[in-house]
Amino acid sequence: MKPYPVPRNDTEKQYNKVFNRTRNIVERAFGRLKARFRRLSVRMEARIENVNSIIASAVVMHNICERKKHAIPEDDSTISINDEQQLREKMMTIMCGLILKKWRQKK
Repeated sequence: MKPYPVPRNDTEKQYNKVFNRTRNIVERAFGRLKARFRRLSVRMEARIENVNSIIASAVVMHNICERKKHAIPEDDSTISINDEQQLREKMMTIMCGLILKKWRQKK
């Protein structure tokens, strides 16, 4: 989808307004995600079959951080994980901890 280059009526103008507002929200969301996980801003040194899982995991962790109001680091003090195995292990540790916490709450 894209905006009308030259809106001809009020409906097209309204569409462009909503389109631009929505695009800005999406761009800010991706900006926050990439600021939190700077590794997503550069070429991934991962096997192609793992890329979807890596990105999905980053999005899940990002959403958890957003809900818990964790600040996005302003500098390069984020954990640097360049090795695919380290990244996988870190994500599994976080996800297992969250699952265990939820399980304990249900007891």
